[in-house]
Parts: sequence; C-alpha cells; structure tokens
Amino acid sequence: MVLFVVSAYLLIASLHHLLIPEGPRFAKLTLFFHHATPFWLVPVVLQIFCCLYVWQRFRGESVLRGELIQALQERNDEMTKFQDILESAPMRISIQSPSFKILYQNPAHARVIGNRAGEQCYAAYSGENEVCEGCPLEKTFVDGEVHTLNKRNVINGEERYLELISAPLKKADGTIVAGIEVVQDTTERMRHESHIQQLTERLEESNRELRAFSSALAHDLRQPLTRIYMAAQVLDEQCPKDNLGAIAMINDVLHGCVQMEELVDGMLTLSRVEHA
Repeated sequence: MVLFVVSAYLLIASLHHLLIPEGPRFAKLTLFFHHATPFWLVPVVLQIFCCLYVWQRFRGESVLRGELIQALQERNDEMTKFQDILESAPMRISIQSPSFKILYQNPAHARVIGNRAGEQCYAAYSGENEVCEGCPLEKTFVDGEVHTLNKRNVINGEERYLELISAPLKKADGTIVAGIEVVQDTTERMRHESHIQQLTERLEESNRELRAFSSALAHDLRQPLTRIYMAAQVLDEQCPKDNLGAIAMINDVLHGCVQMEELVDGMLTLSRVEHA
C-alpha cells in the first residue's frame, strides 16, 4: 500500500513536471526530474509491477477458488449419491448419535417404526428406559468396530426376528460422531429354518427307527436262515447223484440262502451307521 501511494505521488509529480514545468507546486520534485529526466519512469515501472503482482495474486486466488468449488461440488455429489442409496435401500437404516438419539431414518425404517427422529432409540424401538441388553451400537461406540445381533422383537403386536448390524461414522481424525444401524427382518428366514429343522429331526427319528428295525429284523432272520442253510447242505450230501432234479432244487435253496445272508449283513451294516 505504501509503495502504491509513493508510486502514485511520484507519477503525479512526473506528469506535473511534463505538463507544467514552471508550476509552483512539486518544486523540488520537478527540479529533480528536470535534472534527472529518466527517473520519472521509475513510478511507471513500479505501477506495472504492482499491477502484475495484483493480477498474479488474483489469478492464483481464482484458481484456488475454482478448485474449492469443484471439490465442494464433488462432495455434494457424493453426499447426494449416499443419500439416494439410503433412501432407496430396502433394509431399515437409521443413524444414532453417541447418546443414542435418533438422527436419521430411511423410508423403509420409518414405514415400520414411524418417524421417531429426535427420540432415544431404545425407547422408540423397544420401549425400554435404558440401552437394550447386548446392543450392537453400544459396542460400536466403545470399540469402533462392526457388530451384529440377532434378536426377537414385537413390532405392531407381531413377533418378528431381526438381524441388527451396526457400524461407526467417523470424522477424518477417527472420532466417532454417530453410528449407523442396518436392520434386516429375518422372520421368514427363521421360519424356513425352523421348518427345515423340524423336518430334519423327523428324518433323524425315522432313520433311528429304520436302523433299529433293520437290526432286529437281521437278527430275527439270521437264526432260521442258518438252519435252512444247514439243512440244505445235509440234503445235498445225502441226495443221490443221479437225482438231478433234486440236486438242482437243493442248489437253488443254497444259493437263495447265500443271497439272504448278504441281505442280512447289509441290514446289520445299516443298523450300525452313525448319524453324521
């Protein structure tokens, strides 16, 4: 600023010297410029440098301002995309403060719970006076990690099974400012799993009964089968060799006994099979 004032003063003095050489004002300056005429260019040069400096500063600030605007626009675009994802997600998503106050609910969450923003989550969701037992969000606020909880809850008078997943929302320095909670209704999945479990138990019971029956039947068949086989061997030894018809029938009996013995062994093996 001082340089600008001095330069302006010298410029005016120079112009005064050129236009009114014998004027009463600026006497000393005009005397100086009369004996050193080239020096009147100094303020002009200084003015040019000042203008260049100001222009350079202005240009740099304009570039920085443009980069800042672009960065803010990109940030706003990312926030808009994130907001769109939250709004359109089929899962129930909410954001709570470290004091467990509800800060945000996406439409899917609000449709089920209602608009409860500003309330304490444990009171709004579960009707409790304090943080729910095993709350994953409480653990997230403590250690900053992702936590999961499966729980049973009553919503609008209906028993529902829920899977809760919580994650921290942090500032750049790592400070946790809020927690996001995703709730998935797993009632249908739990019902299917329960039905499958029931069918599995019934199948296991049937297998146990089948193994017991196979064991009992195998033991019941083995004793008379042994007697039949021994009797057929005696008949084979005593039968005349020229009685081909009788020998053929005895061989059929012996062959049938061997096949029955294999069947009995298979049934005993089945009865000893352990359930994996």
